Amino acid sequence: VLAWNVQQDAEGPDTRNRLIETLQPDVVVFSELYEGNLQSGDVPPGYVGHGVRGIAVTVLVSDDLPPYRVGAVDESGATSGFVLEPETAGAAPPIVAAHLVRPGVDGDTTLRDVGLDWVAEHCASPDTIVAGDFNAVPANMPRGTLGFCRSAGAFAPSWPASAPPLFGAAIDNVLMSEKWDAERVATLEVPGIRTDHRPIVADLVPALIEGAAR
Repeated sequence: VLAWNVQQDAEGPDTRNRLIETLQPDVVVFSELYEGNLQSGDVPPGYVGHGVRGIAVTVLVSDDLPPYRVGAVDESGATSGFVLEPETAGAAPPIVAAHLVRPGVDGDTTLRDVGLDWVAEHCASPDTIVAGDFNAVPANMPRGTLGFCRSAGAFAPSWPASAPPLFGAAIDNVLMSEKWDAERVATLEVPGIRTDHRPIVADLVPALIEGAAR
């Protein structure tokens, strides 16, 4: 799962697609990218793009996964986000893609917390995967979880890109429910990066519970 806030047009399709070609992720969540702004050829071969008008999040899903469709959409203004559901129930994990409102200059987190609640509501399925820009580190989430979803765990600071990762904040994240474990969560370096967020990647595998894969 690749998650990257590309700051609208700061990172163009060439940079985005070069990273996708290198990593070959199954799921890509681009925050601050309107699906309606994509031009012909902006979605790399082997992927299907999903988006919602007015929601600044675009999701690319590999053709290796079953077909998806857009399900629930948050239009409250507290979350730019939507849920992708497999067209055949149970064929693949639900994907929640989100870009939450950042806290106000006075530190007010009311809208961001509404967004966290929205994500938690859609983490009711035990195989859900969530990715995006939360404008919150795991410590800002009650007990580090949202519904059944928990942070993939490793410290992968993504913001600001102008600072060394060691001094950054992990506000872009991948969350997973109990059917998943993370083999790797990492911050990625992109030469000549233009957006203020570094991308992160998480490799998820089925969880082993009591010695059996679930």
